[in-house]
Amino acid sequence: MKKTSVEWNGDSVQIYNNLIAEENDDSHYGPNAAGMVIGGLLVGGGTFFSVVAVNAASDADWLSAVGAGLFTAASVPFYLVGLPIFLYNTYKFAVRKGHANRRDEYIDALKRYKERRENSVQWTIVPSVDLANAGGGLNLLVAF
Repeated sequence: MKKTSVEWNGDSVQIYNNLIAEENDDSHYGPNAAGMVIGGLLVGGGTFFSVVAVNAASDADWLSAVGAGLFTAASVPFYLVGLPIFLYNTYKFAVRKGHANRRDEYIDALKRYKERRENSVQWTIVPSVDLANAGGGLNLLVAF
């Protein structure tokens, strides 16, 4: 089992707060979304240069062949830089989004726990009638 830095001693509310704080540290995925956009734009730029190169290669003159070679050479750096950026940020986005979802589940569980704890003791007074002994009274029921 994975060992965490959460302290398991003390009140359950404190345990929930520690879990929420631990997940909150790893749940910021905004920079990864921006990295995905930047990586996607670079890959899109490389694709643009590749499409222009293929289109230029279809012509029969030597100038088009040189242009196709230049556009192909220009597309390579875009792919070499854009693909790792895009793939890394996509992976980290998924991981951090999972931490954010887990943090939200802990927050919901904490709210449910607090509601249960506040409503945990229920007092009920029930009238009772004893027909055999001709008596009656009140019974107090306490539920935890």
